[in-house]
Amino acid sequence: MAKPAKNVDSDGVDDAAEDLTGVKRKSRAGSSSTPAKKAAPKKTAAKSAATESADADGKADKAEAVAAGDDASEKKSRQVSLTLDMRQLLLAGAAVLAAAALIFCMLNWFSARQQVRAFNDIQATASKFVTSMVTVSNAEEAAKAKEVLGPMSTGKLRETLSQQRDEHTKQTKQLNVKATSEIQAAAVESIRGDNSSALVIAKIESSGSMAPTKTANRVVMRVDLTRERHGFWAARKWYVNKAELIGSTVLQDGGPKRQQTPLPPGMPGSGSSGN
Repeated sequence: MAKPAKNVDSDGVDDAAEDLTGVKRKSRAGSSSTPAKKAAPKKTAAKSAATESADADGKADKAEAVAAGDDASEKKSRQVSLTLDMRQLLLAGAAVLAAAALIFCMLNWFSARQQVRAFNDIQATASKFVTSMVTVSNAEEAAKAKEVLGPMSTGKLRETLSQQRDEHTKQTKQLNVKATSEIQAAAVESIRGDNSSALVIAKIESSGSMAPTKTANRVVMRVDLTRERHGFWAARKWYVNKAELIGSTVLQDGGPKRQQTPLPPGMPGSGSSGN
């Protein structure tokens, strides 16, 4: 026996149809929106890749700028270092030149000072020797010839003074010589290492048994000297090794007159003394 069919309300059918239609629309909308949602990540990924690329480019540019800056800094540092090195070299060179110039000037000054000192010592020694030689020509001082002239003499002259001491003393006392001297000029004639010569001009006034009246003579003596050191700790000094008369004039009221007897009798270096 067949079951009776249920009565379906038309409103319910319509509602169901509408519901079904809505479900389909939502389903279509959902299906259409899903690809959009899936496409969004692709755009985001592209944007992110572009951003990363830009960042990478920026970093590369920055790295290049830093590298360029480092190169520039290093180059500048090298230039500064080179400049400093050149300045230091110039300063060092200037200092060396200044030191060399100072040493050169000091050596020249020392050499000039030594030369001036040598000239003064030669003149002083020669003048003192001539003065002392006239002094020991006096009868009262004749016995002191070796003690007075010996310390200023060297070589053969020193030996001669020692050998002829007694003869000179005896002759001077016999002639009763009285003499005085005045040094008028002295000059260095030459210097050759440790050897030198000087000219001494002296005025000598003398009298004696052979010439009772006092006479005045202007004599020129050449004195040869040698620089020696007498004693281990002694300083080097100039000593006389030879003294000779090279000219003499008699001083009179009418003016100087040349004479053959250059020195008072008995005076070392005169013809009557044997020296």
